[in-house]
Amino acid sequence: MQKYSYPFLVVIALSCLMGEASAQSIRYSYIETPAENVRKSQWYDYLLTVNVRFRTYRIHKECAPIDNASLHGDCVGSFDVYEPIQPEYH
Repeated sequence: MQKYSYPFLVVIALSCLMGEASAQSIRYSYIETPAENVRKSQWYDYLLTVNVRFRTYRIHKECAPIDNASLHGDCVGSFDVYEPIQPEYH
């Protein structure tokens, strides 16, 4: 019985530590101000209108997971409605 005591105690100790570690909440160290959020959003919109490669990447990333053909078409079309590419960047 004594030869199993040490591994048994190690298992109990580790399970206590793991339980304590999993109970910790996630903390984010980066806090974005509303002004930074607006600036980043404007930069994103600008890139969609002037950078064809970025636009293609975002269309693929946002619309590719949509299986429904009608909804997929609407997703792709929404880029032309809300952020049309500037003529000099075609």
